[in-house]
Order: sequence, then C-alpha cells, then structure tokens
Amino acid sequence: MLVYGLVLVLSILKYKYYYETRLKAFPILIAYILLTEIFGGLIRNIDEIQIVFEADYQNHNHLIYNILDIISFLYFFYIYHGSTTNLKLKKQIKWAAILFCMASVINQFFENFTIQPQLIVILTGSVALLFFAAMYLRETSKMRIAFSNYHKLLQWISIGLLSFYPFYPFIIGIGQVNEELYNKMYLYKFLLVLITVMYGCFIVGLIRLGRIPSNTKTKKVL
Repeated sequence: MLVYGLVLVLSILKYKYYYETRLKAFPILIAYILLTEIFGGLIRNIDEIQIVFEADYQNHNHLIYNILDIISFLYFFYIYHGSTTNLKLKKQIKWAAILFCMASVINQFFENFTIQPQLIVILTGSVALLFFAAMYLRETSKMRIAFSNYHKLLQWISIGLLSFYPFYPFIIGIGQVNEELYNKMYLYKFLLVLITVMYGCFIVGLIRLGRIPSNTKTKKVL
C-alpha cells in the first residue's frame, strides 16, 4: 500500500513536467488504484463491508479489480497509441483495443464478473500491453524524443509494465483454478514483489523528471 501512496505523491509533485501530455491523467489512475486496494482490503477483511450479497461470496472483491483491469489496460492502450509515430503500430493498438473490448464482453459468458477474475480479459490485455510496451521502448531507444520528460517517464513506466505483466495472468489463473497450489507456491507474495518492482520503476521515472537542457529539448509527442 505504501508504494502506491509514494507513486501518487511523486506523480503530483512532478506533475508540472508532464501535465500537458497524454500522461496528464496518470495521478488519477494511481489514486484510483490506491482507493481500489484500500476498498478491496476492507471487503476482504471486514464482513460488514461487502459488494456481493451472497453468503458464500461476501468477502469477494473481484468485481472492483475486474473493473480496474479493464480501465488500466484501456488507459495504457490510449497512451501508447498517442506516443508512437509508427502508423502500423497505431493501427495494431486500435485493433487490439477493439479485440480487448470484445473479450471483456465475451468473458462474462464464461466467468461471473462479480465473483471471479476475468482470465480472458487479463490474458488478452497483458499480451497486447507487453507487445506495445516493448515496441515503444524499441522505437524510442533510437530517437531523440527519449530525452523529453514525457518519454523519459513513459520509458520507465514501460519497463515496469514489462516486469509485471508476463507473470500476472498466470498468477491470477493459478489462483482461480488451483487455490491450494497458489498458496503452496506463495504466489500472493510473489505478486506483491512484482507490484513493488513495477511501481519502483514508476518511482524511478518520476524522480528522473526535471528541467531539460535547451540542447536536448525536442518536440512533444502528445
């Protein structure tokens, strides 16, 4: 929980360096994630607080995390679509977003949206996001726009996403299919480590934001 709060504080303190870019809603996303984590913990640990009014599922908080997953994936699709100059990649992101929305609807026929993780959504979104983050890093590593605060931050965000999403679908999938194996392999603790690593990358990116020397300033890509 602490790492979410730290990222939120830093994202606000450093807001002046990226508020005119596509990442201007980044602090809002982090605040939403933090509130979701707080609310999710309350639902899980306090019987009087619940969003599913069925006796066997009163401590289930999957609903709020399913909503968070969809919003997060679509947000980063939007970010990468506006951050690349590769027209082919832009088209791929557009189609991936359409496919992802279709998967979000179809998934509900196989898994209950209120009491189960949406595995098709998570897998589809993760694969697409990993590809877009990798392609973005490959593109910006060869371009001077990497010196801008916007791209400097997004590069570190991309590194964070690449450290988390290769494992996220499998951890959630194992937890859904075999809870005993999930506990035996300490996957919840591993998930917390991955979250810390990802947000640690976000923190590095935010800390590195600052004034850009005039000889390295480049045109913004919004």
